[in-house]
Amino acid sequence: MIRVFYFILFIFTLPFFSFSQFEGVVVYEVTYEALEEDKQELLSMLPQKSLLYVKDQLSLFEQEVAGGGRQAFFIDAEKGSGVLVMQFLGQGYKVEMSQDEIESLKKAKELDIMPTKEKKTIAGYMCNKALAISDTDTLELFFSNELKSESSVPPFANVNGIPLKYELIRGGVKMTYTAVEVKKATIDKSKFNAAPSMKTMAFADFARSFAISL
Repeated sequence: MIRVFYFILFIFTLPFFSFSQFEGVVVYEVTYEALEEDKQELLSMLPQKSLLYVKDQLSLFEQEVAGGGRQAFFIDAEKGSGVLVMQFLGQGYKVEMSQDEIESLKKAKELDIMPTKEKKTIAGYMCNKALAISDTDTLELFFSNELKSESSVPPFANVNGIPLKYELIRGGVKMTYTAVEVKKATIDKSKFNAAPSMKTMAFADFARSFAISL
């Protein structure tokens, strides 16, 4: 149960960015609020920190999970491909996705972005506030266009800059991602290589397992 819950949260909290100028790492602190009583006991087991690595058209979003596990999503925007990695309780597998499969994944949850005039400084960068609106929720998003980016996939496809704070609701849990550090640095391309020896799961099997409509 907790393994499935981790995966559902992770796959729908990915920023899905491809960046054209910024190279480095964004460190996010993650906080949670249970909106359903039966999810309260899960909160202490969820990741407290997430990392977003960016180099040219390569990006990696990763976080550790309880029990020494790891979740990671590698995207090569130039090739239009991605690799999703899950390691948990000594087991691990990866899902290699084509451009068409990434397109079907992004359509699982769309958000409309409504800009506001409010501004706020986060991790040393001036951010613009926007509202991320779905069929059921209106959530806050703060993004910095000082950090130039080229967003290619929802939920933040219309944002002109890197989100440094955003809220999402998934699986009865409200998550708030807040950047606590933005590090401009040169990153070796080897950082974006998924484990080659890991067991592979077909995307169609993954989608069926986690109720994603293709």
